[in-house]
Amino acid sequence: MEAGRLREAVSGSGQLHVVLTALRKLYFAHWTAHWMSKGKNFYGDHDLFSRLYNGIANEIDSLAEKMVDMYGEDSVRLGAGMRALAMATSDWDESGEDMARRCLEAEREFQQTLKDAYRRLESIGRLTLGLDNFLQGIADKHETHTYLLGRRLTGE
Repeated sequence: MEAGRLREAVSGSGQLHVVLTALRKLYFAHWTAHWMSKGKNFYGDHDLFSRLYNGIANEIDSLAEKMVDMYGEDSVRLGAGMRALAMATSDWDESGEDMARRCLEAEREFQQTLKDAYRRLESIGRLTLGLDNFLQGIADKHETHTYLLGRRLTGE
């Protein structure tokens, strides 16, 4: 593989790895919020966060399979993935924090991460039709997550 194409492949793989890490971060944020639900909104929160993290599990799986197909097994190595996730969540301290607010912030961060990765993949010519459709589908679902969490926080 020529040097330019190798850089593009690595860059494309890196962009998808960032999205995969962000999805894993969301998954664990929503799953933890599911466990930590309490008080007058317990049942609704418990159910909402379950709905959110269960949907993300399928997104993680599909993205990882696309990455293996496009870039090989090294793009989804466990150690690298766990180190990236640890770095992405290293500043989180949930003690006394409103988990719904934390999850909404994480969803907003994810939308920006997804947008940045999408633009980069497009600019280097690594955005296939299928990947384009897949990433836009994820963006659509997470806009719904943002809506649901926003409504939860406003009490509407």
